[in-house]
Amino acid sequence: MHTAPRLSEALDAAIRETRGAFVVDLCAVDFLDSSGVSVVVRARALLGREDRALVVICPPCPVRRICEVAGIADLLALFESRARAAASLQPAG
Repeated sequence: MHTAPRLSEALDAAIRETRGAFVVDLCAVDFLDSSGVSVVVRARALLGREDRALVVICPPCPVRRICEVAGIADLLALFESRARAAASLQPAG
């Protein structure tokens, strides 16, 4: 709850400064509450306005469980590892 505003500001700035798919790595996150879930959903909405994908790296852990319980797991492209996320971003063929 205390870090959500800083996270939101950092994501907003990074979204403005980048192009293409946007990757958020939650591997080192130990706890995610409703404030953090809101920040992730907001980032997805901002990226969606520009037809950009949000890719979330989140191995099976309590944070992934929160995404599932909050009902946002289906809204996000969740990957268990950086390698799988990177593979998903490679052009087919």
